[in-house]
Amino acid sequence: MLMSKSSKILQFINYRMHVTIQDDHQLVGKFMAFNCHMNLVLDDCEEFRKLPPAKGKNPVEGGCCYGGGG
Repeated sequence: MLMSKSSKILQFINYRMHVTIQDDHQLVGKFMAFNCHMNLVLDDCEEFRKLPPAKGKNPVEGGCCYGGGG
């Protein structure tokens, strides 16, 4: 049975989705709607992105303490 793109994507309405967009931002939310341009509507959405490491700092030297004792 052949299905169009729109009918394939309809099966995911009201499901929680993880979406990665072109600039590598990641969105997680409940998929509510879409249009002919594939714009998505996500409800209760959270955005995640990776930050570049700080220049000139070693992650171990960042002032973080591992363990106790003095």
